[in-house]
Amino acid sequence: MEWKREYSTGIDEIDNQHKVLLSHFGMIELLIANNANWSKIHRELQSLQEYSEFHFQFEEALMRLFGYPELEVHQTQHASYLKEIDGKLNMRLNPYPDKALLRLIEAWLVNHISQSDQGYARHILSGARVVSAASQG
Repeated sequence: MEWKREYSTGIDEIDNQHKVLLSHFGMIELLIANNANWSKIHRELQSLQEYSEFHFQFEEALMRLFGYPELEVHQTQHASYLKEIDGKLNMRLNPYPDKALLRLIEAWLVNHISQSDQGYARHILSGARVVSAASQG
């Protein structure tokens, strides 16, 4: 899976983090295509999950900072994705993941980056002001 121009949010740090997420996905895709053993795929899924958690925390902090009105919806999407990945990490009885795992991750990443993340990027880039802690409470 390669970076496409339509994935760009216009926020360099977010775009760079998205590229790292896609890189992790690409490694999982490669491991599965090469029939790697489950432990290697599991480790890369774990890396994807850990980086996703970092990235989501970063995004959510940015959304809070700029008072993005759809923050709670975005947080719910993030939590749902992490729960799904966590479920895949815990499927120890399954000797080998199938292409459904790839389709699930790819669809989520592409849809989230190209749709959901564009909303908060537009909000920030349209001139949203930093929200003070006093005005949030």
